[in-house]
Amino acid sequence: MHILFGINDGFVMPCGVLMESVLRTNKTEKIIFHIITNHISEDNQQKLRTTAGTHADVNFYTVADYADLLQGFLQIGSWGISIYFRLFATKLLPPDVSKVLYLDADMLVTDSLTELWNTDLTDCSVAVAINHNFDNIVRMNTLQYDRNEGYFNSGMLLINLDYWRKNDIAEKIFDYIQKNSKILQAPDQYALNAITAGTRKLVPFRYNMNNVRNVANMQVRREWHEMMRESQIHPAIIHFIGVKPWHRECTHPYQPLWLYVQSQTLWKYTKLRSHTPKSETLKCGFWTILKGIKLILISLFGQSFVERIIFKKKGDSDTFYLKNAEKLLEKLRN
Repeated sequence: MHILFGINDGFVMPCGVLMESVLRTNKTEKIIFHIITNHISEDNQQKLRTTAGTHADVNFYTVADYADLLQGFLQIGSWGISIYFRLFATKLLPPDVSKVLYLDADMLVTDSLTELWNTDLTDCSVAVAINHNFDNIVRMNTLQYDRNEGYFNSGMLLINLDYWRKNDIAEKIFDYIQKNSKILQAPDQYALNAITAGTRKLVPFRYNMNNVRNVANMQVRREWHEMMRESQIHPAIIHFIGVKPWHRECTHPYQPLWLYVQSQTLWKYTKLRSHTPKSETLKCGFWTILKGIKLILISLFGQSFVERIIFKKKGDSDTFYLKNAEKLLEKLRN
């Protein structure tokens, strides 16, 4: 099973946590991690190799030869240049690697990926999970393709590398980004949606569970509501979009799962960062106070105490997601 990440030194820690979760939930698979970067220090490379241990291989690739091309790409909002690294997979990964599973570093794997990995990609460019705003007509009009194609979040991509090589998919994406800069809100994601329209395959939402809102409030057709609701309880890949689980301000109901896996890695003593600048801290109000209390409890009583209290009912909106959290945690522990 070939798994791809695109990171730099700033995302080594969350990538290490993600790798640990992959290894814990896919023990029967031979894993080969591929990491595309512009720079990762020797020390951080060794930490990632140590995380892989004897159960997986880790290969590093640099985009140094494509620096000129990358300089022309947009960096919008919080998206840095690293979001484009995965697009160089066809150029950097060995030619005998026919497909690869790309995962964003702000993810956590909580179940086996074997079924996803074995998805038939014949005549398909990529396998993706539907997004919570799959049927957003405004976005469809912007991207100018059939609404039935829908919209996906590009944090998880099962890429048919043979198809990409044969059909110059990466080059088409690069060209789209450069020609459509005025409409791009999520630069590579918009391009991936536009270029793969008509050639992609949909897989269950559980392989990129990225929204914990009430399903009824999502822009997806009614026949998919039950699938999305069930996937939120039994996710295989949790995608922490927005405030990350390594931030003090994170209120995601599955953050405790990420914290547990972190506690089993070389980064177990890494303190939570602040998502909000100090000048903005007072604006966080109630949630900042609660998060502060939680951090004090962790420092005083340790992770085990937090695990015992974190799964208590927090309110009706959290109950829906937390009722299976202990089962997910048990998978990660074993």
